[in-house]
Amino acid sequence: MKKKIIFSVLSFLGGFGVGLWTEFWIKRFIQDLFVFFTDNHIRFHGKISIPLFFGWHYPAIFALIGLFCYHVFRVCTLREKIKCASLVVGIFFLVLALLCYFDSNIKIVECTACDDGIRTLEYSDIRYERIIFASLALALLPIGIKYVRGQKRSD
Repeated sequence: MKKKIIFSVLSFLGGFGVGLWTEFWIKRFIQDLFVFFTDNHIRFHGKISIPLFFGWHYPAIFALIGLFCYHVFRVCTLREKIKCASLVVGIFFLVLALLCYFDSNIKIVECTACDDGIRTLEYSDIRYERIIFASLALALLPIGIKYVRGQKRSD
């Protein structure tokens, strides 16, 4: 029992650390995807702020995901862990790219005062949190379903 509690706390703290570590990187990656998918028709300007947090919930979500993954993966074999982790990462980046593609193109289409089809955005005009959280939720859905099915079978 102590082992489960210790590993749960460590996975929670590890997820929190991953949230802090990836915060600025993911924000910059989303901006690059917006520029890439619109063929440089979106430009960013303004002051680049490097906040400590998107908000308290960004690292907290990663902390809960770390805890969730610990409980899901502790009953899996190594092969299943690798398979599920690759699936989650693949789905995350696929959904992230699709959301950025649609959002960036919608921003170009809705622009009525653009110069030569080029839209200039502030760095804060993108809803980073919504894009990231939707990507994470859809990426974790398959292993969540597998976990719930496994729980029903064991009951």
